[in-house]
Amino acid sequence: MRKNRRNAFDWFAKRPRTSGGLVSALSLIVLTVIAIQRYQMARADEQREMYQILDATHNNLEQALKNCYATSITLAMTINDQGIPEHFDEIAPKLLQSNPVINAVEMVPGGVITQVYPTIGNEGAIGFNILESEQLRPEALRSLKSGKMYFAGPLELQQGGSGIVGRMPVYQNRQFWGFTAVLIHPETLYRTTGLTSIDESRYFFQLRKTQSQPGQKKYFFEGDDQYKNKYHVTKMIPDGGWELILAARESHAAIWAVVPVVLFGIGLSIILGFLINMLLSRPAEAARQSEERFESLFNNSPVALWEEDFSLVKEYLQQIGLIGQRPDYIEKFLGENPDEVEKCLSLVTIINVNNECLKLHYPKTREELMSKSLTSIMGSQTNEDFVNQLNAVAMGLPKINMDTRMSDGKGGHREIFLQWTVMAGYEESLGRVIVATEDITERKEAQRLVSESQHRIEGLIDTIDGIVWESDFANDNISFVNAKAEEITGYPIDQWLSEPNFWTNHIHPDDREKTLRTYHHNVTRAVQFEIEYRFIKKDGRTVWIKDYVNVITESGRPMYVRGIMMDRTKSMEADRKLNESLKLVIEQNKRLQNFSYIVSHNLRSHTSNIQSIASLMDAADSPEEKRQMIGMLRTVSASLNETMTNLNEVVNIQNNISLVAEKLNVRHYVEMALSILSEQIAIKSADIRIDVPRSAEILFNPAYFESVMLNLISNAIRYSGTESAPEIHVIWSESDAGKTLSVSDNGIGIDLVKNAEKIFGMYQTFSNNPESKGIGLFITKNQIEAMGGTIEVESEPGQGTKFTIRFK
Repeated sequence: MRKNRRNAFDWFAKRPRTSGGLVSALSLIVLTVIAIQRYQMARADEQREMYQILDATHNNLEQALKNCYATSITLAMTINDQGIPEHFDEIAPKLLQSNPVINAVEMVPGGVITQVYPTIGNEGAIGFNILESEQLRPEALRSLKSGKMYFAGPLELQQGGSGIVGRMPVYQNRQFWGFTAVLIHPETLYRTTGLTSIDESRYFFQLRKTQSQPGQKKYFFEGDDQYKNKYHVTKMIPDGGWELILAARESHAAIWAVVPVVLFGIGLSIILGFLINMLLSRPAEAARQSEERFESLFNNSPVALWEEDFSLVKEYLQQIGLIGQRPDYIEKFLGENPDEVEKCLSLVTIINVNNECLKLHYPKTREELMSKSLTSIMGSQTNEDFVNQLNAVAMGLPKINMDTRMSDGKGGHREIFLQWTVMAGYEESLGRVIVATEDITERKEAQRLVSESQHRIEGLIDTIDGIVWESDFANDNISFVNAKAEEITGYPIDQWLSEPNFWTNHIHPDDREKTLRTYHHNVTRAVQFEIEYRFIKKDGRTVWIKDYVNVITESGRPMYVRGIMMDRTKSMEADRKLNESLKLVIEQNKRLQNFSYIVSHNLRSHTSNIQSIASLMDAADSPEEKRQMIGMLRTVSASLNETMTNLNEVVNIQNNISLVAEKLNVRHYVEMALSILSEQIAIKSADIRIDVPRSAEILFNPAYFESVMLNLISNAIRYSGTESAPEIHVIWSESDAGKTLSVSDNGIGIDLVKNAEKIFGMYQTFSNNPESKGIGLFITKNQIEAMGGTIEVESEPGQGTKFTIRFK
């Protein structure tokens, strides 16, 4: 086909020139008609040439934008399932290296530019919210509405200068995440797509923004709309809302050649013959120039281009009845007949390849690459991809895009993004098809590495025995949790991520205020910290959490909060039981020491007295003295018996682990104690108030509770002051904190500064009352604690005493 085009140009150049001479008046008319026809031919040739230049440049522009689209997709693939971009600093340089059109890449979560590469020179863009910009918001929303990449600009950049910004909306879980973006300096776009490489003496380009926004240029080049007064051709670039315009600088001069032919036809026949000869020589020259310009654009394109002839393929598909068939029928037929695919591959003729193809496939010469068949270049493993091209031929499609593979000439293969386009004017024959191929091997490898890295990180995170989480600094809503979140709390991951204030709402109400205060205090200071709190699980149970929190900053500003929540429920329960055991051991040790002291002190006193009396009896001289000694011995024996009885009761209380606890009516036992002590109350004229509801109940041993009430009320009567009658107040209290019963009086009081440690000791007395034995409070405390309760005392000398019992 290429040779056929060359032969046509040579025919025009080598045809015999029309000889001059005298012509008749009729020749003027003939020559005039010829001149008009030549004008129309020149106009058609010029139009054809302009469309060829426009198509080639349009393809370059469109391919450059498609490459940007692929770059944005690669950036989007660095975002993991939790919406976090990973390895941006590693992937971004490779993307810029593989795409010469792009000057910078950006990550724009939620409309805010957070990452730019290269950072140097682009610092002013970081932190800028494009959705809040009156200038940038409309085109950003257009991209969101279409769901496709859209190129805004040229516009003034935050970091200075002007640029074209391509933004692709990114969605995760059907929710808008943000944009990935590429930045192109206009000069780079013009240079790499050939907009500035045409013959400017004859033509000029203009790029027009069809829907410009405030602050944007409507026209990319100087001259604005001067093309309107020139002959021009246009083509739309929808990805940017642009119109590519190619205009001729001069109108055709052919018409002016007709006027002198008509006016001076006969008299200037020689000149007319010369003019006719000159006019007839222009088609070959114009066609030659058009072809040269096309080849210049073709060869110097930054994209690897192939010019191929599919005419024989179309004829063969016609022969086997696939033209016009449905795509599924064609795919099924070719899938069942792989030999037919091989046959079609062999019928494709490679007409031309450009310089980028030579770089991509590493041949020794252009002729070597053109001499090969597509089978040797594509390889049999990519036959299924070639079926897509055959489908386009059979269905009459002018353009298709796909990913495929090609041999690299070194025994390996390269991953390729292929764009197959039929040239204008060859839609029927398919004699000229431009195939643009982009090497995306490194991009695919980068995507694979990113995917593998992401899976490794996710696997590592899921092995951690705790909830790994991340939240946005701005709103504190959870943006990521690992699988342990559902295992530990019962809430599905979707609920963690979608429910506003999820974490805050599920902190135990008693811990919420303190936890949030600690959290916000440390997060705003961007320091690492730990907090412990209770978290309410889905089944209503409580789990103890120890949260290790860290604040991630970017450019000195907090951006994200990350942490690990460790389930401390079992260890907290173990600690609690250990503390209770330790407390019990300490208490038992104190009791043992007290008991040991009592035994060693009191029993030693009694035995010492008995020994002394026995010695005196041996030394007595008269029966009277012996009788006195025997009386003294009886007194000491009775005292020893009382001591042993008290010690036995204490031992029984402390060792009785199978006490029967029953529901007791508190008011009943208070009134029963008052009934037993009625004589003492009457003698002392005691005033007793009972603020205990008849519904008040406790779980307690009946004998113990009766003893407790008798001890506390009898002590209040016994140790009253001498100047006023006893006033005793029994009060019941019940709340979320528990149940309490207090007995207060206006008696002589106790000096707790001196006696705080002795108040509940055995044989400890704090007054001169002869009835004081120092055993009642000791037994009362042991009985209450044996039932899981506690007793506290408040008192001052002369101000009365208040005992408070807290029930389990």
